[in-house]
Amino acid sequence: MAGAAGASAVAGAGARLARVPAGVPVPAPAGPRPARVVRAAAAAAGGGGDLSISPPARGAWVPAAEGPAAECGVERHPSGALVAVTSGKDTLRRLLGLAPLGSGFGGRRERSPLFSGAEAPVAEGAAAVRVGLVATMGMLHEGHLDLVRAALDAGAEVCVITVFVNPTQFVAGEDLDVYPRDLAGDVAQLKDLAASRGREARLVVYAPDVDELYPSGAPLRIHPGPLGDVMEGVTRPGHFTGVCTVVAKLVLLVEPEAAYFGAKDYQQVCVVRSMARDLFLPCSIVQVPTAREPNGLARSSRNLYLSDAERDGAGAIHAGLRAAVRLWKHHGVLDATALVREAERVMLSPAWRQEFPLDAANTRDTPSVVSRVDYLEVRAADTLVPLDSLQGVPPSGAVMLAEAIVGAKGARLLDNILFE
Repeated sequence: MAGAAGASAVAGAGARLARVPAGVPVPAPAGPRPARVVRAAAAAAGGGGDLSISPPARGAWVPAAEGPAAECGVERHPSGALVAVTSGKDTLRRLLGLAPLGSGFGGRRERSPLFSGAEAPVAEGAAAVRVGLVATMGMLHEGHLDLVRAALDAGAEVCVITVFVNPTQFVAGEDLDVYPRDLAGDVAQLKDLAASRGREARLVVYAPDVDELYPSGAPLRIHPGPLGDVMEGVTRPGHFTGVCTVVAKLVLLVEPEAAYFGAKDYQQVCVVRSMARDLFLPCSIVQVPTAREPNGLARSSRNLYLSDAERDGAGAIHAGLRAAVRLWKHHGVLDATALVREAERVMLSPAWRQEFPLDAANTRDTPSVVSRVDYLEVRAADTLVPLDSLQGVPPSGAVMLAEAIVGAKGARLLDNILFE
């Protein structure tokens, strides 16, 4: 990440397309407010209520019979997989074998209810449980599940998946109230994943209310600095302040060895990684490759705002990015402005498929549904310093980032591509 000089340069001039001034909100999608999750009256052991979840039947998941696992709502699958769902931070920490909040720093001190017998790390002289964190706003899709898989593949003994629509990262006029929510469906998908992984899968779903994470009404915020004031920070002023604030809270609650984020939100990964470094958070920030639909569209919960035809036509976003890389790689174009213009031309082209077909399986003549490109910029891959030219830039040393408004409901979609 950028040092002092890099941080000051990050807001400087460079080749970009940025037409929306700060403070101008992106139109919120129309449509009815989705049903909200209903809290159960029962309280969880150790404080903080658990959520009453009734997902579709997924096989022989059974509640733990007795002891701390039963008190914490742990369910077991015949494969050996374990899943627990909680909305209380005290129960969350108990599931991870962490000391209660307010008892001082000291790491994991208790036996986690997610382990038993010889599997269980003990308080004295044993290695701590390795925990991975996947922070989401719910409406899970394959991209989110890839993050969970990455955590398990990296050796996480427990993966915590947070499901929380964070109000502090939405700006005025955005889709906070209509943002899609389906906690039961999210839990069902995670149970399917866990069952397929067997004994290595111990998943904790943490789905708090706003008051649980912001008990004082969020008067304290973490500002990300210059990295958060460009690109998405211009079209969504204050967005990354909300992201940094909630991620820091979750890291402190969960105490993970690593937190996993999708490369689709490239600027977010850079901002969070910078925050973790500057605040000395003992947590690695791991970027996982973007999951895509067959037409190249980056998977996103906001894709639900698109009709089938719009989703097909939204593939023009990634096609435009790939067109810019093609111009650089095969035609030797190094000027960032020319690369930006080529990407925008393809994104907005009614004939984007004919100009830049993605593969033989995508031959439908669907026009682009990109109504506006809010920004399209070429920046250094590690520092996000703007670049005017790729002259002397090593492979994978530059990235093009885009934010586009798509479809009749004005869905705001992000994507990016490395020059490699």
